[in-house]
Amino acid sequence: MSATKVLMKLSHPYKITLYRNGGNPSIYYYFTFKRKMFRGSTGTEDLDNAIDRASEIYVKVKDGKSPRQQKIDHLKFSDVAKKFIHYKKPRISQNAIRAYSREAKFLTEYFSNRPIEHISLNDYQSYIKWRQSYYTNYPEKAQQKKKIKHKIVKGRVYKDVGLATINRECCLLVSILRYAKNI
Repeated sequence: MSATKVLMKLSHPYKITLYRNGGNPSIYYYFTFKRKMFRGSTGTEDLDNAIDRASEIYVKVKDGKSPRQQKIDHLKFSDVAKKFIHYKKPRISQNAIRAYSREAKFLTEYFSNRPIEHISLNDYQSYIKWRQSYYTNYPEKAQQKKKIKHKIVKGRVYKDVGLATINRECCLLVSILRYAKNI
């Protein structure tokens, strides 16, 4: 388990504990209400904003709403994908960053400027079908192109996209959507 560091314990008007969890830059909250425990990310690194956000979450719970009902409708998929890769850069290897960027390129091409909260299971399944027939639908992108000594050299011709590649892209999609919940 990662080390936690308590930043502040609020006692008025609500009893809320704010803490950092391991190396994560976000500030987390913890409180109990009617013998139920609530904890999660405030989605911010600033202590003053975290206090405000945790208080808003407490009021939502007190009013009978879920603390997970966040407004993420203003976030577009392409913006969140860029933020996710930027967030992961210092945490993983350069090879993994290159792989994430390559996979995110196709996700961004498909989901483009669609708001995050409008992505559903049907979109996930239609993405798989779209990606399987990608090189059939876009024959101009089917041939590999590399830049060698300032010249573009054509390489092999891609036939179709394998299931392992699609699986990695779908796993990245899930990671990006989870990241979007904590922004």
